[in-house]
Amino acid sequence: MKKSILMITLVMVFGLLCNTSLWARNGAGAGARTGGGLMLDAVPAGTIEGFVTDAGISGSGLIVDNGDELITVYGMGPLGFWNSIEVLKPAVSDEVEIDVVEVTLSDGTSRLIAVSLTIIIADGEDITVDLRDEDGRPSWRGQGGAGAGGGGGTGTCNGTGICPLVTE
Repeated sequence: MKKSILMITLVMVFGLLCNTSLWARNGAGAGARTGGGLMLDAVPAGTIEGFVTDAGISGSGLIVDNGDELITVYGMGPLGFWNSIEVLKPAVSDEVEIDVVEVTLSDGTSRLIAVSLTIIIADGEDITVDLRDEDGRPSWRGQGGAGAGGGGGTGTCNGTGICPLVTE
């Protein structure tokens, strides 16, 4: 009898633990970013021109030397996005032109976010990549799958950390 009760208890606990993934509901719970959440006001800030001095890891941005100062630009997107469009993400010493908007975060800090980026090639075959659509949504949004670098799903942020921008 004790053995049966112990076995039933173990099966129930095991079943409960195996189904905890159902509790998460694939991020659709309270606070999920499903389109009506965080929107950041963006102010067009012009074009940054110069040479890449640091190309951070996956989506962390670039540091560009424009001849006068070092400028950090965020919103480059995941490496999977660059792979999917068959363009090498800018590397150190590449010459670039980046159209940016400035966003002010809730803590009062501001960041420059790339909207489009042009890699200047010596032979004149410049490569331009649109990083955000006309609504400010990342171009890699909705690609899904590990190879594409997207987060899938139907939300507007999809784990990018910077949600769609609202330009004024």
